[in-house]
Amino acid sequence: MHSDLSSTERMNLILMNKIIKNIGIYAHVDAGKTTLTEQLLYHTGVIRSAGRVDDGNTHTDTMDLERERGISIMSAPISFMHAGEKINIIDTPGHVDFVAEVERSMLVLDAAILVISAKESVQSHTKLLFQALKRQKVPTLIFINKIDRMGVKLVDVFEDIDKLLTDRSLPLQTVTDEGARGAAVSDLFGIDHESLAERLALYDDAFFERYLSGELNRKMMEEVIRTLMSTCQVYPLLFGSAMHGVGISGCLEAIHKLMDAPAYNSEEALGGIVFKVQRNHVKTKESFIKLTTGHIGVRELIGEDKITKIEALIDGELVKVDRLYAGDIGIVQGLQHYPMGSSFGIDQTVTGEQLAKPTLKVKILPEKFSKRKQLLDALEILSEADPYLEFELNEFNDDIYLKLFGFVQMDIVYEMLLRRFDLSVTYKDPMTIYMETLKSQASYEVRMYEEGLPFHAAVGFRVSPLPIGSGIVYESLITTGYLKQTFQNAVEEGVFEFLDQGLLGWEITDMKVELISYMFSSVCSSPKDYRDLAPLVLFEAIRRAGTYLLWPISRFDLSVPLDKIGKSIADLSRMKATFDEPIIKDGNYLISGTVPIELSHNYALEVHAYTSGKGYFETKFSGYEPAPEWVVKEREKFKTDPSNRSTYLMSKSRVI
Repeated sequence: MHSDLSSTERMNLILMNKIIKNIGIYAHVDAGKTTLTEQLLYHTGVIRSAGRVDDGNTHTDTMDLERERGISIMSAPISFMHAGEKINIIDTPGHVDFVAEVERSMLVLDAAILVISAKESVQSHTKLLFQALKRQKVPTLIFINKIDRMGVKLVDVFEDIDKLLTDRSLPLQTVTDEGARGAAVSDLFGIDHESLAERLALYDDAFFERYLSGELNRKMMEEVIRTLMSTCQVYPLLFGSAMHGVGISGCLEAIHKLMDAPAYNSEEALGGIVFKVQRNHVKTKESFIKLTTGHIGVRELIGEDKITKIEALIDGELVKVDRLYAGDIGIVQGLQHYPMGSSFGIDQTVTGEQLAKPTLKVKILPEKFSKRKQLLDALEILSEADPYLEFELNEFNDDIYLKLFGFVQMDIVYEMLLRRFDLSVTYKDPMTIYMETLKSQASYEVRMYEEGLPFHAAVGFRVSPLPIGSGIVYESLITTGYLKQTFQNAVEEGVFEFLDQGLLGWEITDMKVELISYMFSSVCSSPKDYRDLAPLVLFEAIRRAGTYLLWPISRFDLSVPLDKIGKSIADLSRMKATFDEPIIKDGNYLISGTVPIELSHNYALEVHAYTSGKGYFETKFSGYEPAPEWVVKEREKFKTDPSNRSTYLMSKSRVI
């Protein structure tokens, strides 16, 4: 929605709102995150009625696909005013296939609300989200939703939070009639003050002294909780039923009184973060930015880019403004050289949180070959908004492959291509993404022009295996006093150019590459010689070291009725899972462990079928582990192979 305000009115609105809080709302899918967002907007007067996910009329799920499927796909910022503060809310997807949207939203947070369903309690994605917020040091409120659902036992939820999330949760309300339609919550701080003070005294020495001296009042406790929360030493617990508007006033009060507003300074030099990129209906690039310092106006420059339009979030609407100030979130046009996740100005220290990696690769084909270029253009636009949505081209034919998080995302990409770009596509040959790593250490060196090499260069490499999860580490043992930086850069570029295709066709990882020798001709050598030679020498070293397969692993939670435990154990054994001793919870067996993704793709559907909907199988990406020796997965090479000396040299001779 857009509003037409005069330039002066717009400026006054922004200048008045000096206290700004950017808050992300996170949850496992179906915990009630978007419903809570709707109630916050409704209770602050931004909307006339709260939308419902089931009715497809929520204000942050703006895509037709989101409304039809009842899930959030894209993160959506929206704003409201409360108690003199401007609150920018970012509603994020809850489904694990859209975790990339969650990652980028965490770049701009001042605080977060983690929503937990009281019925389902702490779920697999809940744990992933909380640990990420904790690592990023984001102050977090925990909102326990759906307290009116039949069978809810809050004592069990407390136990799960304490065991699976944190032992520093801090209930600030009391609940009456939990598990019943009439469930209600007290006001904020409606809990016994004496017991609350005793808990706070454990975390704050100064408060402990004042507590012993008999000083005790609500304002003092508010200040202590605010301080402890801002440093992630406590996690306040709130309660409610967002569907029925229960607990919303307490949540708003906690946002105002317990969440710190950072001291943003608009007088400092410009700095900010790009956390989302999209194309509007006329394909103009729009960048969602948060300014961390300074201010920016229309027709002013960020780097080499001139800002042509700014929209601010004001009371649930996008409002065209002339200037954006520190702390605020806005949508700008004209920012061409800053991709999603980049920073600009003086803020150059942004570190993102990678919650998962795509583990599925699939071939994508347009309905008609004549539409291939149109498909590539569309994928370019989609990958601009989602850097994890990588696509690769086969050098030897017309194959296009997509990397995805899962089958739900695959369906969504299909629908987006059809609706946004009028492209009908088909998928073929979905495969789990394996990786390769070294068996041992090895080295290989060549001398200039030896064995007919056509390059005016010589290099030597040593390759060594690294612990799983280390990635690729490159180091030159040759100083720039011997080999100039431009030539060193060319060597490094050559090293990384083909690592996405190892000896078995999969990306190589967890390897250290060291440049150990070189030869140089001041008359003939060029950086291109080193760039072209490096892959050939490197892959000979890799061939001598040998590689083995890594396959992706998920952590899982499996819940089944008591009479289905035998089948579930047999299934887990068949899928080569490792798991803990089953425990009984809420009349079901609960089993947790790890399982290879390759062997468990459709098991969630199987569980739903054989338990008649009474069980579930939830997973989250855990990492890569060595695949058993009986697993043989060699992928067809999709580009020039440096491990094949003759074909590689032939490809370079055509260029030379």
